Amino acid sequence: MEGERTKKKVPRTSIALRRFREEDAAALAHWAGDDRILRYFDSLEELAGAGIHAARRHITEELAPNPSFMAICVEGGSLPAGAVSVTMLPYGRDLHRAELGYFVVPELWGRGIATAAVEVAARFAFQRWSHLERLDAVVDVANGASRRVLEKNGFVEEGLLRKYVHTRGRSRDVFMYALLRSDLLDLDDDGVF
Repeated sequence: MEGERTKKKVPRTSIALRRFREEDAAALAHWAGDDRILRYFDSLEELAGAGIHAARRHITEELAPNPSFMAICVEGGSLPAGAVSVTMLPYGRDLHRAELGYFVVPELWGRGIATAAVEVAARFAFQRWSHLERLDAVVDVANGASRRVLEKNGFVEEGLLRKYVHTRGRSRDVFMYALLRSDLLDLDDDGVF
């Protein structure tokens, strides 16, 4: 427990997002087999046990061409520290909403990397899509650390969604969080963000 408290925080300015590259395949294959990641971020589960070649193919065919999926990089590190996605969600004919997803490798938990990456991704999303009004994120009720990441970035908890996601063979409850464009502007005005 003492080691948890002495982990060195990573400065926000040391975090960058970039597109996935083929050389990230080994990391992606490793993440796909890590139950600590898959517990809350199961979209990698299809790659579990598939190996580096399948991970490389997934990067070249799915991740690299899509600017919605980005690797989280820490300055000075050669491997990604995790991933973040911002995906536009159609609602009728008006695309005004996007969904945020993210994870950080367990070895780097508790160092502020997810908090910084969410800030960078949120700003990127609102700058990239001028019509975007709302950024959603759903968080498993058992994932207190992820809830704190969102709250530190100005996301507001909007409620409990019962049996909303189905992961690893069971339905799970999640909390819905959202950050509005106006919330981001308020944070900028207050100097908090």
